Amino acid sequence: MSDTDSRQLASDDPDNTRTTFEAPATSAAHSRNAYRAAPGAYPWLGSAAVGAGGLALLLPGLRVGGALTAAIPGLPDAGPATTWALPVIRLLSNGLGTLTVGMAVAGAFLLPGDERSVSPHGYLLLRRASLAALGWTIAALTLTVLTVSDLLGQPLGTLKPATVVSFATTISQGQSLMLQAGLALTVALLARVGVSRGLAATVSILALVAVLPPAFTGHAAGAGNPSSPPTGMSLCTPPGHRRC
Repeated sequence: MSDTDSRQLASDDPDNTRTTFEAPATSAAHSRNAYRAAPGAYPWLGSAAVGAGGLALLLPGLRVGGALTAAIPGLPDAGPATTWALPVIRLLSNGLGTLTVGMAVAGAFLLPGDERSVSPHGYLLLRRASLAALGWTIAALTLTVLTVSDLLGQPLGTLKPATVVSFATTISQGQSLMLQAGLALTVALLARVGVSRGLAATVSILALVAVLPPAFTGHAAGAGNPSSPPTGMSLCTPPGHRRC
């Protein structure tokens, strides 16, 4: 068959041409359908599920923590900012502390490495633990200010720096939060200094110790407790005065 006859048949048979050009489109459609049906094709679903789960846990936590309770008329009220932020920041602080300890311990003891230094994955975990510890430090300092506002029933805008400093230096709850912030900051700095196993072990131990101080303050570890009145009086009563 000559080239002229072949071109004539191709032009006379449009169905053949249509079939030839529709095959790639059909194949692409099958590929898209297979991708949609494949596991993990929608990565945003996992993020949405995690967000929904976090919200489902946050709302009961706010309810139990008193953030959703209406203020009682006639009693000092710290305002909605403190009421809502206090349980959230406390949860964030606890979560970042847990992450810091977990990543530091895993990088120092659970991942294989050579005799003197951690493994590459351990190095990466130590760097991430440093970032988590830095966030933990900020959360602990923020929690200190919010706790003063909650104990005294004063909005954040009316708090004086001297009151916060007095709480952080003379009250056991404030001292424990400041100690935790200092240890967390130390962990954040040391985790970026080197890669030796000894240093990683030191970081892990410090991170574990940093979790403990608020647990030794008894009732002062939470707001709305019997220690609030004497704490408030000690904050607002200067030395040598009988009352505010």
